[in-house]
Amino acid sequence: MRSLQYSELYNNRFNGGKSNPITPVINMQLSRNIGVIAPNQIESEMLILKSSSRVKSNRLMLDAINLYEGNNGRIRPFDLNITRNSTGSPIDRSIPFFMGKAPMASSYNETKQSGNQGNYIPVMFVNMYGLGTWNDDATRYSVNSIQTDFASALEGACLAYNLNWNNGEKIFDNPKITITLTRIYTYLFKNALYSVVQLPPKSTDDELTSDELAYHVSKFFIKYCLQKNDDKYIDDVAYSAIRSKFPLSSILDMAKYRGIDYDTLSGFLSTIGKEMFGDEITLIQFVSKWQKLYGGGMSYAIEYIPYLLFFLIALINNSTMGHTSSLINRRSALISEGLNILYREILATISSLK
Repeated sequence: MRSLQYSELYNNRFNGGKSNPITPVINMQLSRNIGVIAPNQIESEMLILKSSSRVKSNRLMLDAINLYEGNNGRIRPFDLNITRNSTGSPIDRSIPFFMGKAPMASSYNETKQSGNQGNYIPVMFVNMYGLGTWNDDATRYSVNSIQTDFASALEGACLAYNLNWNNGEKIFDNPKITITLTRIYTYLFKNALYSVVQLPPKSTDDELTSDELAYHVSKFFIKYCLQKNDDKYIDDVAYSAIRSKFPLSSILDMAKYRGIDYDTLSGFLSTIGKEMFGDEITLIQFVSKWQKLYGGGMSYAIEYIPYLLFFLIALINNSTMGHTSSLINRRSALISEGLNILYREILATISSLK
């Protein structure tokens, strides 16, 4: 699975002269618990969340609460918009969470005083900017919606924590998860492509050509985002994902004459544009349409699977994550593509990995 640091959009943003705020924010603020929302600062809201029947039957949500309230604070929501004079947060909503290291919650004060780095643990920091507000002296945090936004933030961060630190990538050994997630991604990506060119692909009356385009997008997701390299595996998953009525051999016979670049996002867009639509598609064109269709918070979800899953889980919970995701407008279509199946399989598979 491609890491955020090796995604093209993320690198373009922070290697083009704009400094990356994450490391200084961790070192100067979050590791010192500045802006971090402790469980006792939203105690009444957490009681409401834990009493929900949905939470009681959801293993991933229960694990998320445990990682937040226990386990030395492995999940730490934060909001750096702390005072009335604050002008916002140095980390915007396009970065919903990120990994770092911080002192164990149970020994934070001791660690801070002694300077002992040995008590630092891996932590998933969850960006709550725009999803709630601090009171005047930053002793209490009010969540806009505990059962939609906050529940989604915890659950999505818990899945990301497992993907990064608990062998969670094994969920992709489940073919239903991999195929369904590929199908959903292909649906989203194709819609954005069509929005850019404002035309269906050449020979759109030819269903085989349409299926070939879907195959290329699915292959890009498996090869580039999921980082798989076995050609037969890639072809089999891509073919299963697109649900074509044509044999795979017919699609491959057409695809082999295309000079599609699957190694970079910009390269893929450029070559798929030339080969399928007659003109190059630029990264700027595509990202602009993607954001317009799906929300500004979804930007890095084009390349980074944990962010894509984060926003799909938010959709399951009826959350727009502070209006940074517009996927709710695509709910019916995404359910048709298998959203509920994907979620059910993730819950079952995560439980089996414990």
